[in-house]
Amino acid sequence: MEYMAALRMIQIEMGDVTTDEETVIHKMTDEDRHRFMSDPEIKYAVVDDEIHDKQCEKLRGVSNDFISFIPNYQDHYKPCSICAVRACIRAGAEDFENLEKYVEFYNSHGIYGKAIRKMYIVHKCSTKLDTGVLTIRNREDTWKIADLGKDGEVKLMHNSYNINSKGERVFNGNFHVQVERTNFSNALNRIYNYDSSDNPRNHIENEAGKLEKKNRKRYRKLSIIGKLKAKRRKRLIKKYGLDGEIHLSGFRTIEEFGYPKENQICAYLWETASGDRYWMIGSYSPNYKLFHTEFYGSRKNVKQENVIAWKPLNDEGFRIR
Repeated sequence: MEYMAALRMIQIEMGDVTTDEETVIHKMTDEDRHRFMSDPEIKYAVVDDEIHDKQCEKLRGVSNDFISFIPNYQDHYKPCSICAVRACIRAGAEDFENLEKYVEFYNSHGIYGKAIRKMYIVHKCSTKLDTGVLTIRNREDTWKIADLGKDGEVKLMHNSYNINSKGERVFNGNFHVQVERTNFSNALNRIYNYDSSDNPRNHIENEAGKLEKKNRKRYRKLSIIGKLKAKRRKRLIKKYGLDGEIHLSGFRTIEEFGYPKENQICAYLWETASGDRYWMIGSYSPNYKLFHTEFYGSRKNVKQENVIAWKPLNDEGFRIR
């Protein structure tokens, strides 16, 4: 509830004013001001269309006749040049008592006034800071930005979820690595631009697609002669089978055996759209329809349609010859 409406209700209850629409609300007293300053729900003050954190030093000499207190940040007011950062952090920090640590943390990663305002006011994020890890809640999702302690690099983590029979996300309380190494600004942009409104499976980053992009980029950098050689090699491989023979001893083809059980540890063979083949060790998730593995915090996903065959990890003869 806005300050003026709340104050009017208090005054009506106390008998200070009537409910007549033309009645002018009484001026704020020193006692009112002290009460609003002490109220944790009241966070801001407005003077001459300029919004301040309620503890801004510029408010000390302002008369009660020219100041009003409000609970929420209103971005149509002009921000105070002195307390703008403090006011923005107060809007969303669940642990506002760590204000100095917030400022130090943000500034160490090149995040200042405009970027802080964008986080808390424009995108309405809420945050909590704990020993170099910033937890950010934005819309339905929770993220963690962890300081890696080197050249301003951070790791971005995202809340993990399962997909129920209706195709809806069900958060499980865990986190997975979204970006292994990046800078703070890029991490924030990933959070702002994240969209889970369409099919959640569309947000899975497929390893086959990533390699396909790398191969195309590498091909574009080749000379004309290099490109001709690459095309000729592919034609010969396809025509004469020059890749040699792959023995799938113990491997079970998808066509014949289907997919493994959920979370079964196995090796799997997969290929990109251009026919390049790879192998990996991990497990299968029927909910996400992918095979995945994780090491050193980096997650590798392969969509099930790219997988050719798989083999239980505890099986003998575990090798490709």
